[in-house]
Amino acid sequence: MKTHFKHPQNDSKVHCLLDPPHMIKLSRNVFAETKMSSEKGEINFEFVKKLHNLQDQEGLRLANKLSSIHVNFGGKKMNVRLTTQVLSSSVADSIDFLRCSGNLNFADSEATVEYIRILDRIFDMFNCKQPFGKGFKSPMRLENMDVWTSIFNETREYLCKLKVNGSPMLQHRRKIPCLGLIIDTFSFSQFALDLLQKGIVKYFLTYKCSQDHLEMFFSCLRVAGGHNDNPSALQVKYAIRKLLFRNSVTPSVNANSFDADFQTSPVLEFKSNKHECNSVFTTETNEEQQIEWLLNTVNGRNLSEYKNNILYYISGFIVKKFLEKSNCEHCNAALVSNENEVSKEHSYTIDLNNYSAFTMFIDRGGLKYASKFVFLIVQYTEKVFITLAKDSLLKTNRHKILILIQQQFLDKLDFLIVPPHPVNSFNCETRHEIILLKFIANKYLIIECQLMAKISHSRPLAHLALLYAINCTKQFCSVMFNFQMSTIQS
Repeated sequence: MKTHFKHPQNDSKVHCLLDPPHMIKLSRNVFAETKMSSEKGEINFEFVKKLHNLQDQEGLRLANKLSSIHVNFGGKKMNVRLTTQVLSSSVADSIDFLRCSGNLNFADSEATVEYIRILDRIFDMFNCKQPFGKGFKSPMRLENMDVWTSIFNETREYLCKLKVNGSPMLQHRRKIPCLGLIIDTFSFSQFALDLLQKGIVKYFLTYKCSQDHLEMFFSCLRVAGGHNDNPSALQVKYAIRKLLFRNSVTPSVNANSFDADFQTSPVLEFKSNKHECNSVFTTETNEEQQIEWLLNTVNGRNLSEYKNNILYYISGFIVKKFLEKSNCEHCNAALVSNENEVSKEHSYTIDLNNYSAFTMFIDRGGLKYASKFVFLIVQYTEKVFITLAKDSLLKTNRHKILILIQQQFLDKLDFLIVPPHPVNSFNCETRHEIILLKFIANKYLIIECQLMAKISHSRPLAHLALLYAINCTKQFCSVMFNFQMSTIQS
């Protein structure tokens, strides 16, 4: 396929490029609104919806960023970030893991996973920003020409075999995203070879050809103009002057394209250390009874295998954060699992291997495997958290929850920490075992509180939007009623 033409003045090649973010957005729309199929079977968006429903029901995510706005994207079709988070390898890994673990709701999802992985891979190559990127995000060089050439060929072959409602996608009325990605593979390949073979550049960053730069530039102009959507030529002139002399105007965070390198911070930031301490323990007389009730409730609560897999993944993240700050070899050895606890051969004879299945499934060499000591603390902290959340007692401050967790594990530290930690202090508060216990529980509580804050922040916005729509409907109905009454009277 010829995707270039000669320049009329200097006979240089002009390559045709369709904006990759727009092509990936159109691919998501076709994926969600039509019945697609490949050689492996049907490509169905319902698997993404089922994954979101399962995560919403369990309260934890399988290391992806799916939310309700990703599934119901009707008002956000032009948002690139939402599209790439749906068509990402993390979503594909989650669906594939649930299928391999025997979840019947995700049976026959191989074609959907393949579609998501291929689009995620090709968009990573079309969106390369850093010269030191790794994997599919590495820049195009002559040294790795065999890699990106083979990937482009595989992608073209796959896209040409896609079907929509039984007919080839390239003959369907919604063929633009498929055809656009095929054209981009030819254009990027030829454009990169022209630049690299002539020695103009040593590497080729595909993101330089994106339309995002223009969109962010005009977004900065709109921000500089305030509420004026139709500026005059003089206003545009002064807005550009402001951008040239004072580079503090950034694009809107609600724009369709937004670069992560832009950082916005408030001019004045007020912080207060005063917090109202609300406690679940109302009086000193019944405090022991409430603690006993809470401990009995937590010990009788069971977690699903789905949630245990996510908790073990989070445990590895907590271990990674601790290892970045710790200098104690004994503490590091107590947090990381050994070969006897976690088997990389997917042997499910040990309980811990059941919970580490998801971590092993998505591991590409950089994940940490937590020990049984860390996992038990995270698991118990989750039980305390959901117990308090279910009974609307989350106003308890974090210090009270940490005390409950310490009471549960304080007499078991010598048995759980393997190998045993040598005595470094006779003061209970400065013992490394106590510090480990507090760090793990506190870190997990922070993660859970942040997740709950995101959920509670998104729901009121949706509720306010619904109330606004209802009020607008009521006002419109009242106006029409008054108009009809005045017409009848006249």
